[in-house]
Amino acid sequence: MTCLSSRLQQSEDAFESWCKSWKLKLQPTKTEMIHFTIHPRKTYKHPVEVKCDNTIIKPLDHTRYLGVIIDKRLNWRRHLNHIETKIAPRIGVLRYPLRTA
Repeated sequence: MTCLSSRLQQSEDAFESWCKSWKLKLQPTKTEMIHFTIHPRKTYKHPVEVKCDNTIIKPLDHTRYLGVIIDKRLNWRRHLNHIETKIAPRIGVLRYPLRTA
């Protein structure tokens, strides 16, 4: 895992220097990391640590990107549950006039 951590850190450093060359600034508080794996239940002894502007980026189980919730298993369950709870009150409003008609 240390090899993976160092390679990820090198990639992040290269991206950060590219951003600086184009006068862009990364915000470490908004930077997120998800570890996608074919064995999502497997736990690793040494967690992957990547730093952005000397701030450790904590790995997450899920995140929201462009309105879509992405999780480490790359399935849609969490996103669909979110959409279902979001539209449930609206569906109830639509059902009420149908009962009284």
